[in-house]
Amino acid sequence: METESEKRVDTIFEVGVIIKSIQGVLEIIAGLLLIFINTNSLIQFIETYTHEELIENSHDIVSNSLLYIGQHISSNNFFAIFYLLSHGFIKLFLILGLFHKKLWAYYTFIWIIFAFVCYQVYRLNISYSPMLLIFTLFDVLLIYLTWLESKILKRHLKKLVVI
Repeated sequence: METESEKRVDTIFEVGVIIKSIQGVLEIIAGLLLIFINTNSLIQFIETYTHEELIENSHDIVSNSLLYIGQHISSNNFFAIFYLLSHGFIKLFLILGLFHKKLWAYYTFIWIIFAFVCYQVYRLNISYSPMLLIFTLFDVLLIYLTWLESKILKRHLKKLVVI
């Protein structure tokens, strides 16, 4: 029997994992698009899309982040493709394990997301990006929720063994 706080943690955890899975799918789509789309066309599209918004609000987080991403993708296209595809596929594989309540997936997910957070902090130190900061903080929260959820799962598994 789950307590009220366990149900709340479970719900927040599931929402976080769903958001993370959407992010993983979007990363895979972006990685595949980078394989087939000319980076100059991508940069031109981003500049056209963000131009009006930046005139209206030069501090727009989304527009500035898109410009930043476009400029950095063009300088290292292979790395961007590799990063997006590997990041997306690893996350989705582990999320499948989480949804199937596989205890190994919880610990592996924590370590993999922790490694991604370390890289994101490194990137933040090189050049600040508000969107990357938001993703990093979300990942740290998700690590904590995954750890809590793994403790709940372990407790329930022990009860099943005792019964």
